[in-house]
Amino acid sequence: MVEENKLEQILKLVDEYITEKHASQVWTPGEDWVRYAGPYFDSQEYVKSIESLLSEWLVLGQML
Repeated sequence: MVEENKLEQILKLVDEYITEKHASQVWTPGEDWVRYAGPYFDSQEYVKSIESLLSEWLVLGQML
């Protein structure tokens, strides 16, 4: 039960961190490069990745 609570706290913090990080990003026309390619992950993808890593099932997640 304690482990679940800690996991929930970690995942909530990851979500908050990524959401705040993306909210503070600003693009200025004429000054910044246009990023037309490359990875973009939202907070849900980060949360699921961390959840998978912490479950010790790195690639596919736990088999049901």
